[in-house]
Amino acid sequence: MIFCLSKLFKQDFTNYLSKQLWIFIIMFFSIIGPISYLHFENWEE
Repeated sequence: MIFCLSKLFKQDFTNYLSKQLWIFIIMFFSIIGPISYLHFENWEE
């Protein structure tokens, strides 16, 4: 969960949902939220 939140805050934009919605999903759906974030939001560094 902490890994996903730190990656989310470092990103300039998200592909599918807004940052506020991703924060809600990651925080309140603690098992499915981070997994879905890593699956749907692929970032390139």
